[in-house]
Amino acid sequence: MSYTVFLYCVLSGFLTVIAFPKPCLFLIIWISFIPLIYVILNKEAKYSFVYGLLSGLIFNILGLYWIVPTLKFYIGILKACILAFLLCIYLSLYWGIWSTTVKFFSNIISNNINFIAVSSCIWVLLEYLRTYLLTGFPWLLIGHSQFNLLPIIQIVEFTGVYGVSFLIIFVNFCCYFFLIPQTSINSLIKSNLSKKTQYITVPIITIMLIVIIGKMRLYKFQFVGKDSLKIAIIQPNIEQYKKLDCGYINEILSKLSKYALLISQQKCDLAIWPETVIPACIPQNKYILYYIKRMLYKTHCFNLLGTVYNNINGQQSNVIIVINQNKIVLLHKKQHLIPFGEYFPLQLKPITKMFVSFNQLENFVKGTDINIFQYKNIYLGTLICSENFSPDIARRFVLCGAKILTNHANDAWFDNTSALYQHFIMNVFRAIENRKVVIVSSNSGISGIINISGSIVKQTLASKNDFIVASVMQNNFKTIYTKYGDIFVKICLIFLLLMYLIYNPYI
Repeated sequence: MSYTVFLYCVLSGFLTVIAFPKPCLFLIIWISFIPLIYVILNKEAKYSFVYGLLSGLIFNILGLYWIVPTLKFYIGILKACILAFLLCIYLSLYWGIWSTTVKFFSNIISNNINFIAVSSCIWVLLEYLRTYLLTGFPWLLIGHSQFNLLPIIQIVEFTGVYGVSFLIIFVNFCCYFFLIPQTSINSLIKSNLSKKTQYITVPIITIMLIVIIGKMRLYKFQFVGKDSLKIAIIQPNIEQYKKLDCGYINEILSKLSKYALLISQQKCDLAIWPETVIPACIPQNKYILYYIKRMLYKTHCFNLLGTVYNNINGQQSNVIIVINQNKIVLLHKKQHLIPFGEYFPLQLKPITKMFVSFNQLENFVKGTDINIFQYKNIYLGTLICSENFSPDIARRFVLCGAKILTNHANDAWFDNTSALYQHFIMNVFRAIENRKVVIVSSNSGISGIINISGSIVKQTLASKNDFIVASVMQNNFKTIYTKYGDIFVKICLIFLLLMYLIYNPYI
């Protein structure tokens, strides 16, 4: 690999990652793939996988740097670096596969626009695979970078975040073909002067149509909603080492009591607390449970809060419970568990031993049911931390009747890194996909309220004690995405297969 090729691959990875928060230079991603595309289409096919892998490594190492400081306290700096690098290698494989398949299709498709669409479809399919394969890790999907470009991301209501990713890759290819000299990429793909303008007109017309539709949807959803609720969001900012040390229980309970007093002064309908905010396993710890009940009794509202729950068989689950007027109800068990943090997917002693200090609890039991919190006019679905990764869990809550969504998180693991922002912005897409207000309560991170258009209407400072009181609206609206899920991904798969059948000379 030449020095120039190496720089091009590194440049694509770097330009793509800086589109995410922070620094959030989100517009750069619309051209960030051009250096990598140039290398893929103009260099030897046998190295295509390596080109993509290299760009992906730069992207993932810089985007997921926070894994090392997150884990080093628990498993040491060396093991943390090894684990982080292995994860980055795994995620970069998708970039390598994409580069290889793009090179393959460049040799058989004779129409540039079809080729561009195929390349975009391949990216979408790989992102979808990454969302669910091996428990799923849909962190830093390229569509997430556009969370604040509201007119564009309204298409998420129909396509999911994958539609935005498709558009980004499509525009990158169009810009590339417009900028390159008037030569053939290969004997089949032609780029003559008479067709040059299509690489500007097609993306411009496409984006203009999407913006017009987006503006219309933004206007429409200004007036959708009823059954207003007054809610309180608590961000106690309890350091993770304190949550894991019994010596800090009294300090934590004292801090939570102060927030309970604030809630009691607001006359709220709901109080939204973070994941695992109760510093004990319940109902096993009778003293803590009694204290929490008494503490929340004076709030005179429903309190949704996270804890570790022990069932009658001694099995533990990460759950959301509801407490009101001294009554406690188990509402939701977490379904998307974090490997090694909440359970051990591989019962291999060397690997398990490495993570014992990180996962100080036993393996959590995965939830299976979708339970809606329902009282009078309130219909609410609860997502626990990483469940906001999964579009499918959120839409199933809405299909079961939820008119509003909450996300209860504990981002104290991440300190004050970009992971806090990367995690929070996923809620923007859950809001638009289902056209539901999403209320986020994070122990230490970013809490806030995202309206049904994806606009962040209230937001706390990262890693600070904070308390939000606001009114939010519920609605019964069901989107195309809510009803039918990832039909856009299926369309991409069908189109890809169709192009393969049409252009493959051996069929």
